[in-house]
Amino acid sequence: MLNLDGLPLSVVSMRRAIVLDMNNPNVTVLKYYDRNISSIDGKIKVPAVMIYSKYIKMNRKKSPSKRAIRLRDKNKCVYCNIELIADNFTIDHVVPVSRFLDKSFANTWENKVCCCKKCNSKKGNRTPEEANMKMFSKPHKMEILFLVENVPEEWQSYI
Repeated sequence: MLNLDGLPLSVVSMRRAIVLDMNNPNVTVLKYYDRNISSIDGKIKVPAVMIYSKYIKMNRKKSPSKRAIRLRDKNKCVYCNIELIADNFTIDHVVPVSRFLDKSFANTWENKVCCCKKCNSKKGNRTPEEANMKMFSKPHKMEILFLVENVPEEWQSYI
């Protein structure tokens, strides 16, 4: 779903996209997928890219989510480089939250990294330098509006 200015607003499910296409006069489909869904009334085209006819003001200064950090760090611990699974996945603050006057300043792209429980416990309430731990990758801000692992071809010219 694109905002009126053409920037991405969100990713909606296939079911939601079909409902919006059929029932919402404020939504215009710009591109359809090549596949159709069979229904009682015949075949229904599946929207790939839609634009909303009213501008939605977006708060772009939101703290990055765990999912976003996980995608950026390729699901690996930045300290020991092991592949992370649900049982040992944590988010580490490079500079501990306790060192900030306001917690929101600690929750930035540059201060959050993927980390295994063992390394997070070892690092504790210290910086990597204080804990004598090296980082395999340096945390950086993602310059995209939202993260999708496998971007469909139909979206390429819109993001």
